[in-house]
Formats: sequence, structure tokens, C-alpha cells
Amino acid sequence: LIGIKELTQQIYDEISYTDDKNKIFRTNVNKKYGYINHQGKEIFPPIYDDADKLFYEDLTFVSYNEKYGYINTKGDIVIAMNYDFANRFYQEKARVQINNQWFI
Repeated sequence: LIGIKELTQQIYDEISYTDDKNKIFRTNVNKKYGYINHQGKEIFPPIYDDADKLFYEDLTFVSYNEKYGYINTKGDIVIAMNYDFANRFYQEKARVQINNQWFI
């Protein structure tokens, strides 16, 4: 391909473009998810069981060991993995589930 530079070794099963603002990509290896930046640098290794493709308000949900939490675009866990399920943030709020009860 002309004009395309390889930024990562071919170790991923899938790379999905997720975020225009921060140029972040979701990766998939053996059904585990992680994130890399536009330079191919790993932000989060592919360790998550579930991970949203999109960042909203610089946050996205991820799941590890059947619990959900939130990470930011810098590679920090900002809300601990305490939830049974989590939804995307919208206007600084997100729905989360604990013990079959939903909270905002």
C-alpha cells in the first residue's frame, strides 16, 4: 500500500478505530481487548473481556473478571471494576448495574 506506514507488529486479530479526538484504536487478541494510540503505542494491553469501541467524555467502559469499570484515554483506571454491567457516559452520567439493580 502506498503512503501507509506500519505502526505495530502484526500481533492483533483486529484493530478498530475508536476516537477521532484522541486517535485511539481498540485492539483484539484472542477475544481480549486493549487500546493503542495513533503511533502504535500500547495504552492498555489486551487484557479486558469486554471493551467499548468509543470514548465519551474521554472515558470508556471495560470489563475484567466479569466486573465493569471505566478507563480514560491516558491509560488510567478512573472508576474501579465494581459493576456487573456498565454503559457509556453521556452528559457526565452513566448507567451501571450491581446485583440486578441499575444506578446512574
